[in-house]
Amino acid sequence: MRFYNFNYNSLIFMIPAFASVIIVQLRIKSTYNKYFNILNINKLTAADSARCVLDVEIVC
Repeated sequence: MRFYNFNYNSLIFMIPAFASVIIVQLRIKSTYNKYFNILNINKLTAADSARCVLDVEIVC
């Protein structure tokens, strides 16, 4: 299958962009896992806090 109108020079911009997205995603995941079981001032873990944000509750 031929890709018409595909500029292979655009890979110069796409590959670093994809690499940076992967690196940022790994850093976010590692930071989340680091604080996953640590309780905050309200005695909630990161998972509980994230669930509150996703459920759009005002008071948790």
